[in-house]
Amino acid sequence: MECEGLEALCVKDLTLTNENSEKIVGWALSHHLMQNSEVDADAKLVLSCDSLQYGIGILQAIQNESKSLKKSLKDVVTENEFEKRLLGDVIPPSDIGVTFDDIGALENVKDTLKELVMLPLQRPELFCKGQLTK
Repeated sequence: MECEGLEALCVKDLTLTNENSEKIVGWALSHHLMQNSEVDADAKLVLSCDSLQYGIGILQAIQNESKSLKKSLKDVVTENEFEKRLLGDVIPPSDIGVTFDDIGALENVKDTLKELVMLPLQRPELFCKGQLTK
């Protein structure tokens, strides 16, 4: 695989780690294949500068979204000192990097754990009455 016009590509305000570079190339490859549906399987693949720019644009959009999430947490109104301290430790969902698939346990245990964590967040009306609210 080659990339044409790579020297002319300008990337500002973006930290390119190995992981980010692989993501950019993946998105660029996807964009290239969507634009060029008739690609010869035996031919050498050459990504265009536009496809790479597309991949960079997606990465920048994702990073800007996570920055706006962090800024929006600063705008949350807290009622007491405990909530204020707790808010400082809130992690945006995009920064976690761990899913339930990463947990090393039996599937039924992971499903139970997922249900115990997610259900109160997704359906708080089920938990508004009862002993836990006191």
